[in-house]
Amino acid sequence: MDLSLFLQLIVNGLMSGGIYALIAAGFTLILGVIQVFNFSQGQFYMLGAYCTFGIVTSLGLPYPLGILAALAAMFLLGILFHFVIVQWTLPHGFFHTMLVTVAFSTMVGQASFLTFAADQGLVEPVIPGTLNIRGITLNNGKLLVIGGAIVVMVVLYYFMKTKIGTAMLAAAENKDVAQLQGINAKRIFWVTMAVGSGLCGVQAPSSSLSSRPRTTWA
Repeated sequence: MDLSLFLQLIVNGLMSGGIYALIAAGFTLILGVIQVFNFSQGQFYMLGAYCTFGIVTSLGLPYPLGILAALAAMFLLGILFHFVIVQWTLPHGFFHTMLVTVAFSTMVGQASFLTFAADQGLVEPVIPGTLNIRGITLNNGKLLVIGGAIVVMVVLYYFMKTKIGTAMLAAAENKDVAQLQGINAKRIFWVTMAVGSGLCGVQAPSSSLSSRPRTTWA
């Protein structure tokens, strides 16, 4: 294999890996703390992408504002999802909550398909052009995705060392003991759902949607 092709594949792999790492971070955060296998995580990812797409193309606002809007929207949707759905099924056990997230995912996916159809939308590249280094073509947009993924993971790492993050880890380890130490487990649960869903808003614009109504991002 040619060395330039090999390095090109590494760059592409790093971009995809950064996206999957962010998806896994939100998913495992919710699973570890709340013990909820959230099958609707992909739909939050999709809705975050549509939110950014709408802000940028319909309202003509700058791309960074679109990402912030998607972050805020998914953060609030995560809170709503917890209080309206998750908290009522948690007492009934793991599988009841999992099935509810499956139902929510199905309904959101079908509603999105009926609303947006299967048309593809496109957001103009934030940093257009490519960078050529010794025969290796680096897309500036992909480099932005890789850099953004690293920044978000670093921020999440230090967030977990804060008082709230430590409380999340304590609740994940043992909810009852955490409550005896003065940690409000119910509050930690909805904060965890909000953070895990908010990550979908940050990462969504970096890749195509994961359900049938597909949007591509350059």
